[in-house]
Amino acid sequence: MKNEKRQTPKKNAGQKTLFGGKFVCQKLFLFFFFSFSMKNLLSKKGFTLIELLVVITIIGILATGATTVYTSAQQKARDSIRQTDALSLKSAIEQSYGDNSAYPKADTSCDDSLNPGTPISCLKEILVHGKYLSQLPKDPKTNAKDDDTYFYYVYGAGSDNGIPGQLYEVSANYENKGNADSKEKNTKDKGNDDNRWEIGTGIATVNTNIDDSSPPAADPNDYNGDGTVDDEPVIIDSVT
Repeated sequence: MKNEKRQTPKKNAGQKTLFGGKFVCQKLFLFFFFSFSMKNLLSKKGFTLIELLVVITIIGILATGATTVYTSAQQKARDSIRQTDALSLKSAIEQSYGDNSAYPKADTSCDDSLNPGTPISCLKEILVHGKYLSQLPKDPKTNAKDDDTYFYYVYGAGSDNGIPGQLYEVSANYENKGNADSKEKNTKDKGNDDNRWEIGTGIATVNTNIDDSSPPAADPNDYNGDGTVDDEPVIIDSVT
């Protein structure tokens, strides 16, 4: 019989552990040390103060590690929703441009086709009533904010060479620090706001950079191409 060599399964270098890749050895050591300590302690009739402090410290370290990993996972999950929502908005906005030869204004100057004579957000009238989207999305943490800006989806539009409505931008605020550092910086998304992830055709010139005041304010854009910057970006989450 031929000797068959048992193949050792290849380790996945990118596989993550419960407590984060490079700290797994330390965490496992603490786990087994804790288990061994508890076994010894339970065999005794009582505990010394030092033994109790050691066990409490180890439990605190393990709990902190698990909480950090859980929090990061939740942030990344919400960031995935933000990216999906922003890309859905981008698709709907560009479909509307194909039909109208201009991107929607960010103001409320449009007439509500479902209630004629009533002003309505142009973004809602064109995208929702125009059947490009079933509804406008809201950020998973809408109304909350980090150190730099709010968790809102923001839309702005501008002109190009004097032609109205030829540029637009949608922006979102990433929650996870790793995502923010790798996607929001102007060197990454080629936009004009280091604190927001920007997509669209006018990310270098159109403003959606809301500040952290309450309510937040933003620099308006020149939608009509006449040199007048009077079309203020709209916070999509607040559109009703």
